[in-house]
Amino acid sequence: MKKDPYVEILMMMQKEGAKSNPPSFCLGKVVSETPLEIKVDELPLAADDFLIADYLVEGYKRSLQVTSQGTMSNNGESSIQGNLTSSTQNTSGGSGEDSFASHNHSINNQATFNGSCESTGPYTLSGESEVEFKPYLKKGDLLALMPMDGEQLYIVVCKVVSLV
Repeated sequence: MKKDPYVEILMMMQKEGAKSNPPSFCLGKVVSETPLEIKVDELPLAADDFLIADYLVEGYKRSLQVTSQGTMSNNGESSIQGNLTSSTQNTSGGSGEDSFASHNHSINNQATFNGSCESTGPYTLSGESEVEFKPYLKKGDLLALMPMDGEQLYIVVCKVVSLV
């Protein structure tokens, strides 16, 4: 049987056109948390079949800058633990010698307070902290994946949810 040349040309055009088109997203489903296993349609993916966004991985750590301002009000029992870092006010001696020049003293002590405290006033908190992510992906979660390299490798982009 002779092949239809028009069908052959169309198939060649589809094949060549597919090379220039970026891969589309697909849905995967978490079938196991530890070790993480994902299924795309009926294809099971093991850990070496995908790359995953770092923030989806248990134990992922990220530095965080925190700044907060407001008014605090406390009427009752309080418990505070931390480090007190401060210094004395500048003071000076009187003889003109370097050892009597204006100076202060650093205060670095561990502070603990337990008791009754009433206070109201403005506050400003600022600092850097590290946040560690707890396990996030659960069995049954839906994931957005992008297939790469002829669907031999997938990139797990994010967890997706339905609003309905």
